[in-house]
Amino acid sequence: MNGLINNRKGTSLVEILVVMLVLLVGIMTIIQLFPTGFRVVRAAESQTIASKLAQAEIERWKNMPGNLPDGILPIYSDETVINDQNPGPPFVGFAQEMLGGIYEAGNVLNSRWVRNETTTIPIASNITSAAGEEYGSKYTLAFSPIEVSVDPDIPGLYLGLKVKSGDLQRRIGNSDSQIYLRQGQYGVDYTLSIVDGSPAFKVALRDNMAGGSAYHISFSYWVTKQDGTAVLLSEVDKSVWSDGNGGWVPVKIQPPDAFDSSDFEVSEVEEGSDSCARAFVPKLLSEAWNPNDPYEFTLVDPIMGVIAFSPYARNVTEQTARGKRAITARVDYKIYDPRIIREDIIVPRLNEDPGQVGANTHSAIKLALRFILNAGDPTNINDGDTTDNPDEPTFEGLVKKRLGAPLTSADDLVVPESIFVIDLATGLRAMIPPNAAQLSAIDYKAGIVHLPEMADLIDYDGRVIENVRLAGRHLRFFYRADGDWSVQCQKAYSYYLRKWDTSQVDYCHFKLRTPQDGPYQLLFALCDSGKNITASYSYWLDGARHEVAGKLYRLSDDWTFDPDAPAARCSYVNLDIPQGATIEPGSRIVVVGSSFRARVTWRDGRSWRFVDIDTDLTRNSSQ
Repeated sequence: MNGLINNRKGTSLVEILVVMLVLLVGIMTIIQLFPTGFRVVRAAESQTIASKLAQAEIERWKNMPGNLPDGILPIYSDETVINDQNPGPPFVGFAQEMLGGIYEAGNVLNSRWVRNETTTIPIASNITSAAGEEYGSKYTLAFSPIEVSVDPDIPGLYLGLKVKSGDLQRRIGNSDSQIYLRQGQYGVDYTLSIVDGSPAFKVALRDNMAGGSAYHISFSYWVTKQDGTAVLLSEVDKSVWSDGNGGWVPVKIQPPDAFDSSDFEVSEVEEGSDSCARAFVPKLLSEAWNPNDPYEFTLVDPIMGVIAFSPYARNVTEQTARGKRAITARVDYKIYDPRIIREDIIVPRLNEDPGQVGANTHSAIKLALRFILNAGDPTNINDGDTTDNPDEPTFEGLVKKRLGAPLTSADDLVVPESIFVIDLATGLRAMIPPNAAQLSAIDYKAGIVHLPEMADLIDYDGRVIENVRLAGRHLRFFYRADGDWSVQCQKAYSYYLRKWDTSQVDYCHFKLRTPQDGPYQLLFALCDSGKNITASYSYWLDGARHEVAGKLYRLSDDWTFDPDAPAARCSYVNLDIPQGATIEPGSRIVVVGSSFRARVTWRDGRSWRFVDIDTDLTRNSSQ
């Protein structure tokens, strides 16, 4: 018996260590798998949310095709269009070095210049907003907030917003004599002269307003270097005032600073490159409308993107290059920041009881995104959530005075809040009363706003409408989310003009490249890569002329060199014609932009992710 007991084998220390090692390896393997699994789940969730946001933006524009702008373009902070920018990928958020006190936005954010968003004049009504009250024809811009700055010469007016009518019909004349102009026409004399030390050409503007009226003129001109090198430059929507008598007035040409007058001189204006439209003149909110001038507007609220037109413009017609029609306004403006997510939500009935009082006391609003950025104390510019952006180490508010400018004090913030809520019916800001329960709060991580039954509506002057019941009201929420989520729109330009000279193509021009050993190509600016256009052209084959009408093409994602400017990279399309066919160099080619793209981008760690949804969308032919 004792022998049996003594022969019983125990577990050795080595076996215990081996078992512990196996368990440790297994545990570490599981631990390593979990983060990957979490990342996969979150990536799939982000992809789904991005697709929904992009699709919602596409559907929004499908419901208002008449307001489609001519283009949505990438720009620098000074509004220079970045024609040679690759729309991505790869993506860049901000430049890492400041230039002129600004961190320039990269291709994730800089597609923000809206060119010629179009509307007829709506019916007039009383307009209330967080900025004030106005009676006029209300129009809400497609994007908001918009970037404007206060006019230093006229406080109360804003710079950065231009409104103009439809284009007038051009008549070429001689400024040495009077020119007869019908309604809807303007005259132009391309002959250069010197006016107040600057080169200028002249235009005649038909007008009978005392003191004259404002017009916007766009044109191209050549500057020539002393070595004979010529460069074609353009100026868009230069403001010119008529003399009130239909006489000739000068249009001064001022090349950019890079073209110093000691080395360059303006040699000529490109004939046929000009366009002219009547300018809508801004007025103060406190001023009355001029009953004799329907071409007036005022910016009611830059955060909501609300402008008002003169009520006297309703049902007034104008004569344009396209004939007689109701006054149409075309608006140019800059989107402030595509990272500001905008959601319109109808507040549901009370649906939660966070205080456990036995009855529902709050309405829970679930936003599209989670992990909402928290700005912290509005008076402290260093206590917000951290970001990866050079202009804002911490997030301190939704709207600064200028995108890309570092914060120096709380005065640089226009909207210091984390979430900005506007009541769409009144245009006033929805504020939770200061004596409300603390349960009226924001769950930043979950992306849920807990609204009380009652709230105050307040404007910028502090005037308050107290205790407004929120259930059933239509509210607009502005916020930003962790990861620099953004909704950005890109649009092929409405119509492309052909370039006949050797200058570089830009966002609204194309060139015909004749083959040497390859196909006929149309060259476009690199910023148009991946967009759709329709092309109408003709070609000759076996002595017969063949017409191609409105053939759809997608511009290349890669690039080729411009033979006239080898340093310039261009997107392109290969024209579809049979082998052996030829296109006459001077033949007529019509190119129309047709595509609209909604792009949602976000940062996943150090990597940028994106979802694109494309459609073909053009403005109503009546516009």
